[in-house]
Amino acid sequence: MTVYQSPKWTFFPKKQEIVYLDGEKKQLPSRISKCLLTLLSNAGSVVTYDELLKEVWGTTHKEASTISSVVSEVRKLIGSGDGDEKMIVTVPKRGYRYTYQVQVYTLDELTAREKSNENLLSTNPAEETITNNEPIVSNRLSYRFVMITLLIIVSVYSLLNFLNLTETNENIKDQAIPASSMQYEVLSHESGREDEFDISDDGLWLTYVNKRTETLPSLKVKELETGKVQQITAEAGSYFGSPVFSSDTNRIVYHKQTDQSCEVWILDFSTKLLEASNAKYIANCGKGGFWSTTSFSKDGHHVYYSRAHSLTDPFKVFRLDLRTSFERNITSPTSSGRGDYSFSLSPSGQQLAVIRNVLWQESHILVNNVENNESKLLLKLPYLTDRIGWLSNEQIIYCDRDSNIWSYNLATEKQSLMAELNFTCNYPVVSQEQIYAIKKVSIKNAIWSLIKKDNGDFAITPLITSPYYDSNAMFGPDETLYFISNRSGKEQLWQKTPDGFIQYKGVNLPPNTRELEFSIETNTLYGLSEQRLFRYNLDIAEIEWISKEKHQVFNFSIADNNQLIFSEGKDEYWTLKSIDLFTLKITNLKLNAFSSKQYEGELFFTQYHEQGLWKKNLETGIVEKVLEKVDIKFNTFWDIWDKNTLIWATDKKFKIYDLNSGQLLYDNLNFEGHIGFLKCKKERLMCTFSFRENNETEIIKLKSI
Repeated sequence: MTVYQSPKWTFFPKKQEIVYLDGEKKQLPSRISKCLLTLLSNAGSVVTYDELLKEVWGTTHKEASTISSVVSEVRKLIGSGDGDEKMIVTVPKRGYRYTYQVQVYTLDELTAREKSNENLLSTNPAEETITNNEPIVSNRLSYRFVMITLLIIVSVYSLLNFLNLTETNENIKDQAIPASSMQYEVLSHESGREDEFDISDDGLWLTYVNKRTETLPSLKVKELETGKVQQITAEAGSYFGSPVFSSDTNRIVYHKQTDQSCEVWILDFSTKLLEASNAKYIANCGKGGFWSTTSFSKDGHHVYYSRAHSLTDPFKVFRLDLRTSFERNITSPTSSGRGDYSFSLSPSGQQLAVIRNVLWQESHILVNNVENNESKLLLKLPYLTDRIGWLSNEQIIYCDRDSNIWSYNLATEKQSLMAELNFTCNYPVVSQEQIYAIKKVSIKNAIWSLIKKDNGDFAITPLITSPYYDSNAMFGPDETLYFISNRSGKEQLWQKTPDGFIQYKGVNLPPNTRELEFSIETNTLYGLSEQRLFRYNLDIAEIEWISKEKHQVFNFSIADNNQLIFSEGKDEYWTLKSIDLFTLKITNLKLNAFSSKQYEGELFFTQYHEQGLWKKNLETGIVEKVLEKVDIKFNTFWDIWDKNTLIWATDKKFKIYDLNSGQLLYDNLNFEGHIGFLKCKKERLMCTFSFRENNETEIIKLKSI
């Protein structure tokens, strides 16, 4: 058996094992082991992308980003890049080369060599020729003195460094600009929403998309010095998105979308006149209705954009060469999430900061080297964010969901709080060392109801309206409703009763809680926090985790037989399970399902990779598909009214289906805004849902940072 040994580790390919100098052993995944073996067996020579693909995956039909992610793992494993040592170097446009010291042995040779070293180390010191013992003793004492002194110095330095780091962490907020000192200038004064914008590199021009309910969307350019605004208006049924200037401000790249299609266009702005006749189509960006960003390369020869063809197809970032029309895919996310929908280019043009939507609830921030396609994970944010900006080639910025602006230093791998705001911030853009962002002017989130009238028709009516952020209504006992609201200054549990509202001050839910349900039988709240299920019993005011930390739990619902049904994800496969609310016994329902609802002995469920709605009779075990062309995914957007009726919130309207015939009964219940947390209860003759109206925004220039 061949064994590879470097000064830092020994690699046993046959056992897929690496052993470090301190004796630590690591078992390697198959692809990591094959990749390392291929590089070591060709040490000093270039291993091409195709050769790696063939050796590791057995094919040449994979993307370069797939290779770079595995090579990145290998580098971490063997310590490549520690200090000045680059064990694996990238050869641009060709592949990789292993360049560090490595010896090749058979297992017998390595064993004999280790025994020889042991014998050498075990030589009896008394047999050595010593001419004078005193200097040796003196040297030993000097050695001990030096070592003890060094140990003391290192300990004191470490303690001071720790205290300084602790003080630094505690004072991060003190160093940030407080909200009371924050000053800004409003750059857009129209009514409506500005969700995407860009500032030219010289800081003289602003381009943005304005959306208003009463007019067609428009793409605008504003000269910041004079205030002059030019615009082109979208055609009926279409809209613009994500406009970005080229470095010389002579072109603008943007999206042109309908509900069904997305296209990338470039508009010639060299004359500084915004005219629709100067625009031309350059690429397809998939299905319409999905948001993503665009960008020019610094030299203007390439355009970056994301593409997705459906809800289950994750966004991937592409680069188009405008000279040759050659398109290259440069990121490869998994299908567990919306993928790589947003990105921005560094000032040098060498790095692409990418936001990856993971499991529809987290944002992973990666940096991609545009030359060799290698990527590195920087941050994992437990919420979704829209854009990353660049302060410099070594520093990125982003807005969190608590009205703060943060920076992250790529060199030190540390993040710092830059400013506290008294408004919700989004979409930071940097130009001429100035920070620009979108300020949300108002956020109105109310709880509404969908009721069935005496004549059988459905109607939408407000249920709980206030100036506060109210969401996630849950049916309580009798005529009551539980819900989450920030009316006390922070998100807490409230209850709506016939006599008024009750605040539950002592209820402290886990961070990042989402998708709450309430069981009347157990008087307990159930919810998800960071993909783990928990319960909060209102009688004893105590949180208990009911799923293991390693579980990835999604889309749970409470059935009428005191069972909590949830989907558990692993390797892009979803398994349906149930938990008894009293005994907490978990049962595998052996169904590939992404979301589900149970009603009177029948289990309705959806699948992630296939459109439709299925039904399983829990008594007979018979499974049948009851709806064909519906792209239902999350529990929060659909529910069962009764055994024969499905209610689904999609495309800014409610759709109501007859499950016996598969016919669409109603699709005229329209809304302008965003809906979530849909829950129906036939006995109460209503469904509740959270409704967030389309609030207005402004583009601002922050002056105090």
